[in-house]
Amino acid sequence: NNNNIYTTMNYTVIAYLPAAAAMWLARMLGFSVSNTVIAGRVGNLLCYVFVAYAAIKRLKYGKLIAASLCLFPTILFLAGNYSYDAFCIAFILLGICLWLEVYQKPEIKMTGARAAIMLLAFVIGILPKTVYFPFMLIVMFLPNRCFSSKAWANGYRLAVIMTALLLMFTIVAVFFGTGSGGESFSDARGGSDVSVQGQVDFILQNPMQYTSILLSFLNYVYFNLGHIMDAFGGCVRALAYVGLQGVIIPEKIAYAYLGLLLIAWLVSFDIIEKRSDKMPLWVKAICCILSFGVICIVATSMYCGFTPVGSHDINGCQERYMLPVIIPMLLVIRPAISRKGWRLPSWTNTVILYTDAILLMVGMVPFMMRFV
Repeated sequence: NNNNIYTTMNYTVIAYLPAAAAMWLARMLGFSVSNTVIAGRVGNLLCYVFVAYAAIKRLKYGKLIAASLCLFPTILFLAGNYSYDAFCIAFILLGICLWLEVYQKPEIKMTGARAAIMLLAFVIGILPKTVYFPFMLIVMFLPNRCFSSKAWANGYRLAVIMTALLLMFTIVAVFFGTGSGGESFSDARGGSDVSVQGQVDFILQNPMQYTSILLSFLNYVYFNLGHIMDAFGGCVRALAYVGLQGVIIPEKIAYAYLGLLLIAWLVSFDIIEKRSDKMPLWVKAICCILSFGVICIVATSMYCGFTPVGSHDINGCQERYMLPVIIPMLLVIRPAISRKGWRLPSWTNTVILYTDAILLMVGMVPFMMRFV
């Protein structure tokens, strides 16, 4: 520790390993600097594609909605750049799909190996952005039929809780271990009045006032009828900071994509042969509660790290930060029917996914005209 500069482990590094590996390989092959940079972006994209494919493959039902969600223009754009958002989304999705597979396939048990892979997926996906850690608690809720014994069921749930606590500890350790009151969390782009320690003190001294600020912000941005479509449209077309260049996916394309996504969600139901195989309503309710809790934590992290102390607004909380929560939540709360042997026409998936692809390409026209 020289010159009073405190260093801590930066867990976001793990998300850049695929890009780093691709760049290393490009250098070994003698690529030019520009092509090496492109190779890193391709490496990041391929990692997202392979992990998302592995996640979708685990599902018995819901492949269509999962694929449609994975084709979000915002996510694909981030995956093709040096961003860890798509990395987080892919591995969190893998963890959720491994859990859902046990729900959807009664013949499968939650074994120690499956639990270890599932929890590892969550750890890898959440470490770069640990504010999402509470969402993994949803995987605690599995019926006892999914375990070989009651003792193993209790041990599994304890392992989930301990993993979540470990992820939470990484936040606490960095906050109190920097020697600067957590100022390493501050984002200079928020302005000179940003202070994590000062903001945390403000929240602790004025909990009711901050609760009002938080709920007002969430209501205005995500739940107000006049803004809810803008918020959901932003999830499709908010390609990080590219919008600052005056280029963005057309609004009509974004809304068409959302309409198609709704159709995909409605037709991606579970076909339940026995009522006991159906996911209980209370589990879906817990998923929604956890999702809301994580959204509150995400907004609070931006209030602490990006917003001037004591502000009555929350700055920098972009819609894309909600995607790691919205995507698994939509997979969990899907509808289910009890009509044995009933299937949608085989062309349904093809039509929806091809339409997704067409909308994606049409939406990219402004970017190709500007940057290509």
